[in-house]
Amino acid sequence: MNAAGPATSSKKRCGTCIDRKVSCDRRFPRCTSCIKSNRKCQGYGLRLSWPRASDAKRSLISRAATSHGANNTPSRFHMINASSWDIEVHNFLVARRMIRPVMMYPLLWSSSGSNATDQSLFRFFRETLKPNLSSFSSQPLGEALLRIALSEVSYAGKALQHALLAFSAQYRYGPAFRAEELKISAIHALTLSAAEGMSAHKAVQHVAAGMVLCMFETQKSSHSTNHWLCYLSSSRTLIESVSVEKFWRVSDAPMLLEWVSYHEILARFSLRHWRKPEAELPSQVICDTRPFTSPETRKKARVELSMIMGQASLESKRFFEPLGLLSEVVAEILPPDNLETHKEEYRNKIKTLRAEIESLRTSASCSLADLKAQKIAAKSEVYRLSTLVYLSRTTDQGEQEDSGIAMLVERGLELLPVMGTCERPLPLLIFGCEACTDEERHRILDLVSNAEKTLPDRELHSVKKLLHALWTQDDLHTDSILKPTYIEKLSTVFSASELLPHFA
Repeated sequence: MNAAGPATSSKKRCGTCIDRKVSCDRRFPRCTSCIKSNRKCQGYGLRLSWPRASDAKRSLISRAATSHGANNTPSRFHMINASSWDIEVHNFLVARRMIRPVMMYPLLWSSSGSNATDQSLFRFFRETLKPNLSSFSSQPLGEALLRIALSEVSYAGKALQHALLAFSAQYRYGPAFRAEELKISAIHALTLSAAEGMSAHKAVQHVAAGMVLCMFETQKSSHSTNHWLCYLSSSRTLIESVSVEKFWRVSDAPMLLEWVSYHEILARFSLRHWRKPEAELPSQVICDTRPFTSPETRKKARVELSMIMGQASLESKRFFEPLGLLSEVVAEILPPDNLETHKEEYRNKIKTLRAEIESLRTSASCSLADLKAQKIAAKSEVYRLSTLVYLSRTTDQGEQEDSGIAMLVERGLELLPVMGTCERPLPLLIFGCEACTDEERHRILDLVSNAEKTLPDRELHSVKKLLHALWTQDDLHTDSILKPTYIEKLSTVFSASELLPHFA
């Protein structure tokens, strides 16, 4: 029997003949050329082909890789954690589109606490919440609210009591139906009280109830409405209806006026960058945002701050002075493309504001013996520094003085843990906008987390969400030739939210 059988042939050359660049008779299993030359035949199967170092025709290296090869360290390249919403915002900033992307806030309702009695909620407020509530000059606000609520049996007093119970229910059980029921009861009592007429004493109870409801809307997971602005605006209207002077003379009223003024100043900051059609705000008749930035209101605010500082201690005055200048900066700054920014009058205003902010520099040493004075000094300096950073960036002075701004931010971050927790959100946002590296951003987020642990009812949800959105835009625009201005970036991210950001 002949085992040799007829030889078969392949349609292509064997691998060895291809490498040698010689002819091949394509015979199986080994070609004749390989047999005669005593070489190993690589066969006719599929081979992986890699360019040889000496192959100048196939081993091509791009110019970009050659010129920058020395800089291609692992830290230079990073992944951007961006959602589809972040990309939409990026495209809006690049293309200047008319329709802004919308940022949604989920609201999870719970039936927890539905059987909670008024007595148990009142006890919870008195024992747990009251000690943690202080004014922004570190006065015992919780005690003042209890005094006002129990000072007189009236519809206004009942409204404040229900507002405090609603706040307690929400703090203890989250956004539950029981908390909403108590809130509605408080609003109903305020309506009945207003129908009876308004005196200075009753106005104090009304304002206290309104500000507690404002606090109710901004705490924990209540991210569903902009009603907090309505309560704030209504409180201001009530104060002016009886005159600031008469309101001021009622017991505990100065502390409430301080509370309202602080919230208004930070509301002006949010309204400066939150560009929404006015029709989207609830109860527009009550919730008119325009007076917050009108010259008349600014003049009244200056007089009011003067009254507050006149009654405050020297340490408290240090806090309110930078707050007043922050309000002025927010009112005066204009977008870089506004023609007014090129006029001498505008430039002089900015120079004057900057000089005033720099002249407020105070000692905020951590070695101060008095803990209260130490907190107020740190609070004052942090707001002064954050106002100075904000002014520099919004007036396009930041690029010329990045090193100076970095020093201001570093000083502010060192003092943040010393100051009170309630006042941290806005400085955290302004300082956080300067964080470019992962290490810097982790440091900011650690400060946010520490604030949440210190005061659990402040989740700072909106601050974290805004910071992540702003950082993502910075990353997406890293290699862009035309980058959005500071004001454009803040305004676009703020306006993408259906809810007005709250920093008080």
